[in-house]
Amino acid sequence: MKLNFKYYKAKSLLLLVVGSYILSLALKEKLGYLIVFPESLEKILALLGWLKPMMVISFVLFLINKYLWKYPWMRWLIDIPNLNGRYVGELTSSFTGPDGQQVKKDCVIEIKQDASGIHVSTYYADKGTKVQTSKAGSIAEEIIKEKKGIFSLLYIFSNEPDGMLEALNKHDGTAKFAYLADKKELAGEYYNHRLNKGTIRVAFEGKKRLHRFAP
Repeated sequence: MKLNFKYYKAKSLLLLVVGSYILSLALKEKLGYLIVFPESLEKILALLGWLKPMMVISFVLFLINKYLWKYPWMRWLIDIPNLNGRYVGELTSSFTGPDGQQVKKDCVIEIKQDASGIHVSTYYADKGTKVQTSKAGSIAEEIIKEKKGIFSLLYIFSNEPDGMLEALNKHDGTAKFAYLADKKELAGEYYNHRLNKGTIRVAFEGKKRLHRFAP
């Protein structure tokens, strides 16, 4: 994902950039005492000197964006939950089947996330069959911290049926989940342009993403 600062706290980000700049100057001075370069190389390094702070800042941001943001001690800079991984559960639709009952499906949600953004992939199967019937991918996503401190995941998705199932049609929709941190669960609702809606509840299974329904 491209570097994006929407989940960074503005004041903390400014402090980080200033701190990284000061660190780069300190490193430059220390290295100047320890390493003696040929005169020709010294001139080149002098011309490129302004790039060094930028390189240090870029490297620090890369580490934070890719790896460090996940740790609790980084909440001063980025306060979002780490949702990475595979979640397994059930979907209950407002659509009724031939028996007059609401349709239920087994559901798997896989999330890929860094400090810049998040992507959600969802896989569905008929109850008990483990045969994938459709999959959906998020198009636009947002994580919001609600007033009570609970985080919500909202996204727009596009759903595509399995190629062998002609009875199902491609459709788009929206979903909103609450993240239940103590249980590592996502619970929420979805709506689609076919005027169907429903609920989904999934629990964290593991960090590994399989990119399909069946394990």
